[in-house]
Amino acid sequence: MRTGRLVSVLAAVAVPAVTLSASPVLAAAPPPAQTTTLCVPGEHMTVHSLSGPRFTLRNDYWLGQRPQCLTNNDHLPSFRVTQRAGFDHLGRVVAFPNVFYGCSWRVCSPGTVLPMQVTKLSRPQVTWQTKESARGQYNAAFDIWFGKTAMTTGQADGAELMIWLNTHFLPPCVGPKIWIRHGRYCVEHWVAHHKGVPVTWNYIQFRRLSRTTGVSHLRLHPFIRAAERRGWVQPTWWMENIEAGFEIWSGGQGLATTNFAAKA
Repeated sequence: MRTGRLVSVLAAVAVPAVTLSASPVLAAAPPPAQTTTLCVPGEHMTVHSLSGPRFTLRNDYWLGQRPQCLTNNDHLPSFRVTQRAGFDHLGRVVAFPNVFYGCSWRVCSPGTVLPMQVTKLSRPQVTWQTKESARGQYNAAFDIWFGKTAMTTGQADGAELMIWLNTHFLPPCVGPKIWIRHGRYCVEHWVAHHKGVPVTWNYIQFRRLSRTTGVSHLRLHPFIRAAERRGWVQPTWWMENIEAGFEIWSGGQGLATTNFAAKA
């Protein structure tokens, strides 16, 4: 029975376990950001929300000693001022880099429902987040335009409603103070026009007294209603757009929009 004994001995010999070391899994490196630079006056591009192409980024400047440049990463609703335009010797605004929903000067954001008559607006609201560590004189503001007819280009002839969220080294507001949706605002109004252009419009400014660098789901109807009660906006007029940007008198390099969303 030697064969049987040999089998028994072999069965009693312990066989060491073999540990298989797994090959390390290397995480895929994220693709580099696709950076777009805009330096031409009025140059614009479509930017995307989570639901697809939705808003328009515009490099709006008209005065200064050099081109103003904006950079955008991955076509997201954001931008950064990477080169400032300069300043104006007469102290006028030189630029308004902005992102918008709606129509402005022959450009309409994809799928917009604007222009829309004021009486037919649903619940217009806007979200905007910024970074404002730049030097200079500027504000961070919404600019909302109204035409007496449905317009997609040209100078609006109804009203320009601005909501200033923040200011840097600008003169204080001297108008009356009112409450709008849990916030206190200083209000100013005058009739505006461009030199040599026969069109006039109501300029309306709501300047937030508790300054902020961002808002989420800010409802616009209370501001429109406040303007209507004073006769500055008519319910038969048409909202053209909702713009968010920086009115720059000087400086501004480094100003950034980090997120934007709007609906009418």
